[in-house]
Amino acid sequence: MRAAPAIITAAVLKLFPRPRSVETAFIGVPSPRAALDLLNVVQERTGGAATTCELIKRIAIEFAVKHGPDCRDPLSAPHPWYVLLELSSSEDHGLREALEDALAAGAEAGLVADAAVAESLGQRQSFWRLRELLPELQKPEGGSIKHDVSVPLAHVPEFLAEADAAVEALVPGARPVPFGHLGDGNIHYNITQPVGADRAAYLARSGRSIPRGFSIPASCCEILLPLPAPELGLARVRH
Repeated sequence: MRAAPAIITAAVLKLFPRPRSVETAFIGVPSPRAALDLLNVVQERTGGAATTCELIKRIAIEFAVKHGPDCRDPLSAPHPWYVLLELSSSEDHGLREALEDALAAGAEAGLVADAAVAESLGQRQSFWRLRELLPELQKPEGGSIKHDVSVPLAHVPEFLAEADAAVEALVPGARPVPFGHLGDGNIHYNITQPVGADRAAYLARSGRSIPRGFSIPASCCEILLPLPAPELGLARVRH
């Protein structure tokens, strides 16, 4: 069944003052749950000043450093997950101190393993360059099956854990490369082929059915069941 076309008849535009100060940090965190908890700490400590909160898995940074020109590891040691955090304010002072206070509180709570705060426009741009190149720098690693998934914010950590487990069970060795907008639950869930796999054969899997009797978490259906309706009966959806 095809959805009926929608016609937009009105729109509302909300304007915000141009920020006078911006602070950007690249943060190593132990898990998506820690990243989400850190975002809550930052919003509480800064009065909701966070305007960007990007979640990035370590493997995406490895691809960027390996294949991206002039891309460097943002921190001195690797971490399982990262947050690219940006704060904005209409005030011209106090934002740096608020960010440092929030990061210190996050570290005390075990949410922050390490962090680098941009000291210059060039360093800020290098942080953003890493993020912006992520889709392109997956290509040298082979075939990638890409999805844009919208997840309720509180369920992002659960979704990522269940999706990774389901992918490994279906295609052992496949490499999930999730990154995206933690602040609104929009995740780019890309799955890169196993090392050494045939690219064409791997990409052909995206049109295959799920094995009969395979148990699928309900949160993963959007990425694991792009199937015609008759095929859905081959798998059990686990709620």
